[in-house]
Amino acid sequence: HESTRLAVREPKTTEEAQYSTSFPVAVALVRRGIGAEDVMEGALRDQEILRLSRVTEMSEDAKANAEFPKERLARVTLTARDGRRFEGDWIRPKWDATAPPTAKELRAKFHELAGPSLGRGRSAAIESAVAAVPDKGPAPLLELLAHPISRETVSARAS
Repeated sequence: HESTRLAVREPKTTEEAQYSTSFPVAVALVRRGIGAEDVMEGALRDQEILRLSRVTEMSEDAKANAEFPKERLARVTLTARDGRRFEGDWIRPKWDATAPPTAKELRAKFHELAGPSLGRGRSAAIESAVAAVPDKGPAPLLELLAHPISRETVSARAS
């Protein structure tokens, strides 16, 4: 029930796209995955994503409702144009309370999100500073986080 309430088919903002259910499904179908850039302005106007989002139907299931909020379950059924149906198994969201991310997965996610803006060197320095907090305290980390991102750094990475 809760998931179906969030099925914004044509999100107007990044926030609507992040909390939608049908829009990310359409993004994943078109782009074979979903990342931070896929809920930004450009993706919100992608006509193929919007077309698929519009035809994505969300429906409640008694089993999923009975398990919520302890478990967050979902199941996907794809119906082809010729009427064939393909149904998946029940799945749980990645990184929920019953299956938290590993340290390696968190580091990879950090670099995926921070790398494009900060560069590999600064991202690696921040990662090292986080690991060093128990020994060196938070000051080195806070210094790195407070340092502004320069236009030159962003331009150099874009080249």
